[in-house]
Amino acid sequence: MPTRSNDWGDRKSNTEPCPGQGCAGARGSDTDRAAGGGRGGGMALDNSVFELNFPHVDAKVNSQLKMLWIGCGTEDSLMGVNRQFRTWLKEKGVTSIVTGERGEKTLTRFGIEQSSAVTAVSDYLKRKTEEVFNPQKKIRRIYNFADSALFHRRRDPCHRPSFSTPGQVVYMHLSNFRPVKRVEDVIRIFAKAAQTVDAVLVMIGEGPTQRPARDLAAQLGVANRVRFLGNQQDVPSLMGCGDIFLFPSELESFGLAPLEAMACEMPVIASDSGGVPEVVVHGESGYLAPVGDVDRMAEYAIELGRSPELRAKMGTAGRKRAETVFTPEIAMEQYEALYKEVMNAAK
Repeated sequence: MPTRSNDWGDRKSNTEPCPGQGCAGARGSDTDRAAGGGRGGGMALDNSVFELNFPHVDAKVNSQLKMLWIGCGTEDSLMGVNRQFRTWLKEKGVTSIVTGERGEKTLTRFGIEQSSAVTAVSDYLKRKTEEVFNPQKKIRRIYNFADSALFHRRRDPCHRPSFSTPGQVVYMHLSNFRPVKRVEDVIRIFAKAAQTVDAVLVMIGEGPTQRPARDLAAQLGVANRVRFLGNQQDVPSLMGCGDIFLFPSELESFGLAPLEAMACEMPVIASDSGGVPEVVVHGESGYLAPVGDVDRMAEYAIELGRSPELRAKMGTAGRKRAETVFTPEIAMEQYEALYKEVMNAAK
C-alpha cells in the first residue's frame, strides 16, 4: 500500500524519514509530520542535504531547492528509477518558486521537462503549475488519499475523557503550526463558538505559531478550554474522538488533514482556497468560507456545535466520500498505470 512519504529509490539523509502516512498538515504535515517521530510538527529539514542513489544518478542537493527535495508530504520531489524521472509537485514548493529566486524557477521548469511523467495531487495544483511554468510536459492529477482503516470514528475506548467532560463538543485542529495554517484564526473561531457551545478545542501539532496561539487563547479567555497536545505518535486515535474539525488554512495544495478528519466522521470547517474544495463539499461534508472570514466560520462552528444530528449527517457523508473518492487503492492503481506507461515508452 502506498504512503504519502516518498520512499521510492534508495536514499541517504541526515534526518530520519517521516513515519507512517507521511507528513502533511501536521506531521506534515500534509501534511505531511513529525519532528521527533510523531505527527503534528513538520520535519525540520531546511538545512538537510540528501544523496540520491538512483542508477546513473549521483547528486547532492540542498533541500531548500524544493523541486529536488525527497522526503515527506508538503515538499516537491524529483524521483527516478534508472533514468526515468517523475516529479511530484506540492504547493509549498510551487509557491516558493513563484516568489523566490529566478534560478529556482528555472531549475523547477527544467526538472518538469526532464521528467518522464509529472503528477499533481489536485486539479488546483495542476492548474497552478501550468499557469506558473507553462510546461510542455503533460501534468496528471492523482489525488492524495487517506487510509480509512486507520482513520475512523473511535467510540470505545476513546481519548475524550482525557481532554473533555461528558457532553462537551470537541473541536479539533491538526497542523504543523506554520503561519500559512492561520492557527490564531482557529483560536478566534473557537472563542466565538465557546460563548454559546459547551466545548473544548484540541490542538495537535507544534510549530512557530504555537506560542502566539497560546497567548491569544489567554487574551480571549478560553485558555482553560484549549488543549495543546503537541506532536503525537497516534494521531488517528485522537482524531477519531473529535466532533468538528477546524482548518482555516491560507492555502493547501490538497488538504490531507481535512480528508483524514472526514474519514473520522468529523464535519470540516475550512477555507475555500487551493485544493481543499476538491476534498470538502460545502454543505455536505462540511462548510467552506473565504480565507480569514472568522465570523462566518464561527457561525458554522456554532451551528454544528449545537446540532448532533447535523454533525452525524455531515460526518457520515464525509466518511463515504473518503471511502469512495480518496482511497489508497485508487491512488495505487493510477500510479501503477502511470509507471507502466512510462516504462513501456522507454523500451
